[in-house]
Amino acid sequence: MINKWLYNTGVRSYGLAVHIASSFNSKAKLWVNGRKDWRNQLSESLNGIENPIWFHAASVGEFEQGRPIIEKLKTEYPDIPIVLSFFSPSGYEMNKDYRHADLVCYLPLDSPSNARDFISILKPQFAVFVRYEFWFYFLRELNNRNIPTYLISAVFRPDQHFFKGYGKWFRKPLSWYQTIFVQDERSKDLLASIAINQVKVSGDSRIDRVLQIVEADESFSKIEKFKGSSRVLIVGSSWDKEDEFILQLLKEDILPLNWKVIIAPHEISESKIENLQASISLETVRYSELDEEGFNARVLIADGYGYLSRIYKYADIGLIGGGFKDGIHSTLEPAAFGMPLYFGPHNKSFVEAQLLQDAGIAKEVNTYQDFAADILKYLSDLEELDRVKMECRNYIRSLPRATSVIYPELKNRITSL
Repeated sequence: MINKWLYNTGVRSYGLAVHIASSFNSKAKLWVNGRKDWRNQLSESLNGIENPIWFHAASVGEFEQGRPIIEKLKTEYPDIPIVLSFFSPSGYEMNKDYRHADLVCYLPLDSPSNARDFISILKPQFAVFVRYEFWFYFLRELNNRNIPTYLISAVFRPDQHFFKGYGKWFRKPLSWYQTIFVQDERSKDLLASIAINQVKVSGDSRIDRVLQIVEADESFSKIEKFKGSSRVLIVGSSWDKEDEFILQLLKEDILPLNWKVIIAPHEISESKIENLQASISLETVRYSELDEEGFNARVLIADGYGYLSRIYKYADIGLIGGGFKDGIHSTLEPAAFGMPLYFGPHNKSFVEAQLLQDAGIAKEVNTYQDFAADILKYLSDLEELDRVKMECRNYIRSLPRATSVIYPELKNRITSL
């Protein structure tokens, strides 16, 4: 069967490419090293852990969607072990010490033997996959062993291979999920069109997580002092194009004196930070070097990982990165803190981005001229800016809480064991 051959070839080719890249790419090296001797590593790490609930997330963003469910389970059932697996090094490295998981590990590459051995060693009560996880052999193995498996916060689009004429083989794993929790009605309708009906609309569980962050109201004293009484434009997870926009904005001196800028690059390296600093004529400081002298700077570069979602609380307008590459980064955190958002055109597959645009609190921009022209209305009318900020906060709080839909079914699965 050609689709099966293509899948297997694609997975093996990916693994081979990462192994080759590991000789010169640090992320690829982490990917490879994290999976070395994984069978023995997993067996030894499971010492004393029996019949866990298994959560799998591809990377950081997917983990944030699964996190509210994990924490709800752990709060109510603290003695039930949870194993959390990641596919990407970034997801693993940022969360390997996550306190609500009894074990954090890498997911081995999808193959019949890897899936058989991983699940034989792990022996999960049930499995929860997040958003876009359709590993054929892992799902087949779980199904063959009658281990209930759930997909949460999923989104489906008409252009996916499941809905094409050649997609019959790729649809098989969808039937192996006990329940698929989708973010919107369109996804449910698409699945119904191919006779996948064990589907519930829950919304996006990441909303629960971002509201947890907002309600925690964590303070960053150095950011507070940097902001002072100024307004702040933040560039979150920026790539080259977003950097170009903000550098041009600064060059044209459009921002009033009572505005400051925070730039948080997606990829942080010394050369990247140095180039940014060299391109900005205004006084600029790195977060890692922020002190009394730096509080008066006009531009702050966030040169670390893990805190962007929490410094959004200090911003008034957001330019979100990724929209000129493979797709925008999360818009829910900045929206939850209340700010009008801008991002590039590669946003169509992101449900939350469409919702925010429909609500009039986010806007797609294709050129620097689009961005600069639109942002001027807020720079010159702070009352309008504050009105939209409040509207944005209220809108996010009005969205469905996915945990309240997903959790009861998982809880019933626990109590029935």
